[in-house]
Amino acid sequence: MRGFTGKYLEIDLTTSITKEITFPEVILKDYIGGRGLAVKILWDRLGENWESVDPFSADNILVVLTGPMTGYFPGVIGRITETHAVYYHENWGFDVSFETQVGRELSEFIGEFQEKRDGFWVAKVDGEFSGSITIDGRAGRDEGARLRWFIVMPNHQGQGVGHALISQAVDFSRNAGYARIFLWTFQGLDQARTLYERMGFRVCEEHNIRQWGQDIKEQMFELVF
Repeated sequence: MRGFTGKYLEIDLTTSITKEITFPEVILKDYIGGRGLAVKILWDRLGENWESVDPFSADNILVVLTGPMTGYFPGVIGRITETHAVYYHENWGFDVSFETQVGRELSEFIGEFQEKRDGFWVAKVDGEFSGSITIDGRAGRDEGARLRWFIVMPNHQGQGVGHALISQAVDFSRNAGYARIFLWTFQGLDQARTLYERMGFRVCEEHNIRQWGQDIKEQMFELVF
């Protein structure tokens, strides 16, 4: 559940290749809190040649720094539960049973968390909660790792936050030795589905169900390593 200190996860949105990069201590001191860090990364790539780079060429890169990914911090269970409850009520009409289920099951997961088996990441932008994702490995050896509670705040969508979170979850699961990752969602979340499919997930099961006060088509996605 711990976050990362002195590192950042680099994601090439063109190739989907991820790399974990460690900052020298002097950089951490100069750019504490992340202010100006994106400019520093960009300058290191382009250097003094920045004026001569063709803005339409592959040499001209765009750096989007989403902010740090952390683990547990006080209040985060409530924050994740609230974010899910508000978003899915306002956009899909889910009732109180959804909020109580998220809060109950997320609390149970955190209470039983084992660091080598499970994963828990929270993204922040400008110090504010911007999204979350977990890997629940409690039944991992039999069923695979379950990806759960993946959400990005609406005002931070389209900024690479979701890609950073899901990339971290997939890398963790692969390194932990799981044979597959699966997740449950429902038809209509097209932006999330696009992201899943870019990461290699495919629909493996779907059925209609009455749940959380609505009729939905529930879907299972899986990624087999």
